[in-house]
Amino acid sequence: FGDQVHERLVDALVGSIYAADTDRFSLAAVPQLDGLARSHRSLLVGGRRARRRMPTGGAAGPIFAAPIDGLGAMITALVAEIHAAGGTVLTGRRVSSVVADGHRFRVDDEPFDQVVLASPARVTAPLVQRVSATAAELLGSVDHAGVVLVSLAVAADDWPERLHGRSGYLVPKPVQRTVTAASFGSQ
Repeated sequence: FGDQVHERLVDALVGSIYAADTDRFSLAAVPQLDGLARSHRSLLVGGRRARRRMPTGGAAGPIFAAPIDGLGAMITALVAEIHAAGGTVLTGRRVSSVVADGHRFRVDDEPFDQVVLASPARVTAPLVQRVSATAAELLGSVDHAGVVLVSLAVAADDWPERLHGRSGYLVPKPVQRTVTAASFGSQ
């Protein structure tokens, strides 16, 4: 679509959501767009056809959605399912080594069937070095972005009328300073 659409729309939206440099970002990382591009002769045609299938008045549901008890409820449910299946979940532990041991793993000399490392790529890279040098190298090359999320509560009476029904705004990359986007979660 060209540099103007890329800078003012794609980078502002996708780059903000994924905290990524869209000049070096794969479309495959945005499944909704990738699916449209792969299933039609162009992304534009796919987008137009998808829009025609939408109910009158826009999307069928909210733009932003999360569990009523917060995103932590998803983790709580996952842990409960793992426990119900006889598994164990250990969190908040400092780990210094992960080593393959046959079909199992040893984490700081403790045996486990499976291991999930929920840490930044550069922290994870040295931990998996003895399991997979390739994975460690790839993880070590991942660029990280600093992200700050600020949440504000605004009383309904104080919310500007011109913003009712809006989902937020994007700031094009060429003019971004300290803000890349603002999302109105309650909308």
